[in-house]
Amino acid sequence: MDSYEWNKIFGWLLAAAIAVLALGIVTGFFFHDERPEQMAFIVDVPEVAVAGEEETDPMIELATSMQSAEIARGENVFKKCATCHTVAQGGANKQGPNLYGIVGRDIGSYAGFGYSEALQNEPGAWTFEKLNGYIANPRTSIPGNQMSFAGISKARDRADLFVYLNAQGSNEPLPAVPALPLAGDDPEDTGPEAAKAEDVPEAELSDAAAVPESNIGGPAAENQDTTDETASQ
Repeated sequence: MDSYEWNKIFGWLLAAAIAVLALGIVTGFFFHDERPEQMAFIVDVPEVAVAGEEETDPMIELATSMQSAEIARGENVFKKCATCHTVAQGGANKQGPNLYGIVGRDIGSYAGFGYSEALQNEPGAWTFEKLNGYIANPRTSIPGNQMSFAGISKARDRADLFVYLNAQGSNEPLPAVPALPLAGDDPEDTGPEAAKAEDVPEAELSDAAAVPESNIGGPAAENQDTTDETASQ
């Protein structure tokens, strides 16, 4: 195949590419893929709860994790906080306040640190429950605070961190694990026997209690009375 034939092939390929490009530009003027300002149909899909999915009490999860938490692991977790906080007694404030004795300390009370208005106005103390919510998600736990930390999502990591912080000048008792009812327990007496008693109408119970004395003994008693009468005659 000579150069003339190759030139023809390349020419046709180039012409086809130009034609496709031109076609795309032209059709772009007539057809648009922008989202319309008002949708023609709005499909409202309700949220469906997953069967058997129940929200776990965060304190039950934390208290359970704290039973096996370790100070050494918590010291390692604290490295995430060490950029902004010190934990030694008398340590300096950094971007965040010193955390020595933090467990049980009043919120926003460490001397010499400029707390945000949100923390200044937050009542109460840094209990394990309060720390758990705050460290899990600082933004939603106390809205308006200025701590630039995303939080620690794993309950086990938070438990390790809290036992470490608790050992740094606090020594508060660890939260007890709430007792859960055992399978088969019926503390409110709502079992089958109670259900049977509830199913009996009150009127029937009253009628059963109000049996006339004359009917006590039934037919046998009546026959006995008849025999006595005949003997006396």
